[in-house]
Amino acid sequence: MISGIFTIAAIVSFVGVCWWAYARSNAARFAEAARLPLAEDATPATATPVKACCCREQRS
Repeated sequence: MISGIFTIAAIVSFVGVCWWAYARSNAARFAEAARLPLAEDATPATATPVKACCCREQRS
């Protein structure tokens, strides 16, 4: 009995997620998210200078 209820709940959840994913109201948002990996960064990352290792300190 419990396994039947769980199965029905899982099927209803799956159909709900599919309905949400393919809803026309989400199409524009998902299309924009699909283009994100190909988009150029607005601000390039700046390189931070690398500090010298403590074991190679310059001695005067």
